[in-house]
Amino acid sequence: MLAGAAVIGCQYQLATHGGRGRPAALDVEELGVARGADVEIERHVARGEPLGREQHRREPDTAGHEPEMSALDRGQGETVAERREEPELRSHRGVPQKGGSAPDLLDHQFHPDNTLAPRDSRDRERPAEQRIEPGAAREHPELSRHRGDLVGSFEEEAKTRRGKVCACGNAHGQLATRYHAAAIMRHLRRLGHSLVAGAFAGAALAPLQLLLWPEVSLPLVKVLAAFLAWTTWGAFWIGGTLFAFAELAAFAVPYLGAVKGFSVGLWRWLMIPVGLVVTWAAWWNREETRDLLLPDNRQGLAYAGSFAALFTITLVVLAIRRRPRRNALASALAFASILVACLWAVWTLTPVSHPEATIGETVHFAPASRMLFVSWEGTDLPWLLPAMERGDMPFLRRRWEMGAWGQLRTVRPYTRSATLATLVTGCAPAVHGVLGRHSYRVPWLTDTPVTLLLVGPWPDPHQLPWRAWERTPGLAPQRATLWQILTEGGRVVGVVGWPRYARGSWTVPVPLSAEAARFTTLDVDFKAALEPALRSAPELAEDARNSFSLAAALGSTAVKRISAQPVDALAIDIELAAHLRPLWTAEEPGSQREEVLRQAARLLDEQLRSLWLAMGEETLLVVVSPYGLAPPSPWQRLVHLGGSPRRWHVSPTDSPDGFVFFSGPGVRPGTRLTGARLADVTATVLYLLDLPVARDMAGRVLLDAVDEARATSVPLRLVPSYPVEPNTAAPDVSVR
Repeated sequence: MLAGAAVIGCQYQLATHGGRGRPAALDVEELGVARGADVEIERHVARGEPLGREQHRREPDTAGHEPEMSALDRGQGETVAERREEPELRSHRGVPQKGGSAPDLLDHQFHPDNTLAPRDSRDRERPAEQRIEPGAAREHPELSRHRGDLVGSFEEEAKTRRGKVCACGNAHGQLATRYHAAAIMRHLRRLGHSLVAGAFAGAALAPLQLLLWPEVSLPLVKVLAAFLAWTTWGAFWIGGTLFAFAELAAFAVPYLGAVKGFSVGLWRWLMIPVGLVVTWAAWWNREETRDLLLPDNRQGLAYAGSFAALFTITLVVLAIRRRPRRNALASALAFASILVACLWAVWTLTPVSHPEATIGETVHFAPASRMLFVSWEGTDLPWLLPAMERGDMPFLRRRWEMGAWGQLRTVRPYTRSATLATLVTGCAPAVHGVLGRHSYRVPWLTDTPVTLLLVGPWPDPHQLPWRAWERTPGLAPQRATLWQILTEGGRVVGVVGWPRYARGSWTVPVPLSAEAARFTTLDVDFKAALEPALRSAPELAEDARNSFSLAAALGSTAVKRISAQPVDALAIDIELAAHLRPLWTAEEPGSQREEVLRQAARLLDEQLRSLWLAMGEETLLVVVSPYGLAPPSPWQRLVHLGGSPRRWHVSPTDSPDGFVFFSGPGVRPGTRLTGARLADVTATVLYLLDLPVARDMAGRVLLDAVDEARATSVPLRLVPSYPVEPNTAAPDVSVR
């Protein structure tokens, strides 16, 4: 901001004469008219009026005497006849000719195609691609006051006589040099305005970014550091972008930035896109953090967007009305400073309400039954129900009528890390703290890792200024997960296929491709049915084989571990459908691609049957999909209409609903659930296992899924929270 203001100040001093704030005056002698010319010619030249040939002669006076020769004729020793015979020489000597003053003819000598343009009455520069009248060049705000620069002096003309062209050429070169200096000043003026506007943009975006970090509390020194960092970042990146657009606009509007010093019009048209960017960033990030941010912070983004919108509308009105204002520089800077102050005030007044886990008296409850918790990522009812109708999932079809099921509203916007953490903790993302896949540490600002970054017309994570950040691994939930709660209750829990923070009595992480079972070792009948479909898309076949191998490895490993080390609860996560459906979903029914997804459904159903038999029939079965897959929305199709290829893939981008299915002891059979949310799954499971529900959980117990006998006999017990407690022993991690 200071650098831009300094550039503007230097431009204003250079544009004035001697620092006195006024342009250099114009007189006849500076235009190159020879000394001693008669007064009438001087008046015509000063006014820029054309001189006819008859105007070079004096009319007889009233006494009938012949007029005396002018000083110009005497000084050069020329007669009227010589003047008529040598019009070109007189044009070089600076004598006015028909069609304009001597400087006009000088410019016409070297640019005969140019026509004389009327002078601009205002203090404005002419564009580079247009001709500047040499006679009016002394009025140019960028040219310093030097007498005799435009054309040679009288003594030089007397010496050169027939060689006047050289002196005139030098004068024309000096004029062109000074005009190029004026064009450079216009570029510098646009640069200065752009840098200051970009600095204000960075200062306005800083509080919006801090609103996305409710877990960060800053002292005054860190607040000033954040203000300075984002201001300089905005001056460099946003200011540079504004300068590039201003230069492009100058081709259509040559007078852009031509006014010396501070240009109110240029400033307003630069600050309008700044206001639009700030307004859009505030409202867009508010909508994109519906389930990820605390309500107070989302309300703060709404206030910030309203202030920025009001600022932008006011600028548009002022730019259209074009009313001059006194003290334009001070008024413009004060107006922009008010916006920045309002946005920082919104962040300051937003309460810091990052929820902390409440540790109360530890009460241990023993679960009432065993549990099998299965997560199928990327499945949903529109894909699952037709598969059961076709007979691809016979085991699930038999259990379906004996349980409760329904659609499940997932976390919006979609992020896999936040979705899985919400599923296994029952808390909102703002409470459990997992908001995305990547986290960043900003050591100069805070020691707390941050995740949410301000979405805008810039790539992530470059909205963090000057690359003064470090990427950190994904964060673990700050609330206890379902298997941790069961472990604290004294139960043996197996965890298979979940993210790295998952720890149970024994844990099976997702194996690498090299560690997974080879595709050739899978069931022969399964491979025979799958291979013809894979040959329909050879470029996708290898990835599909790897996905099937990983899913089969997880299922078989879990069954083996249950047989070797029985457990009271098993939690397993399988991504097979999420990997295959985006690539193998057929656009037309009956395609060979559908066979790949049918084989995936059969594999999932067979694994579910094997796990349920290994756990025992009196087991609470929970099958859940944290998110579904859906085709792109009409708006996304319109945006990517020109892309290649135009084949639309299903994806979780729009956060389509998943599903949940309960079956076993305490579940009301044949019930369809409505209005279920992802956080409700853990709360309902805890109630069905006779465990208390935490008060800080965002989910509620789905009583429609509970039979009347249990609902009337088992009270709902509550605890303040389930904080994360470090494991006392290292978990058994294995892939065998």
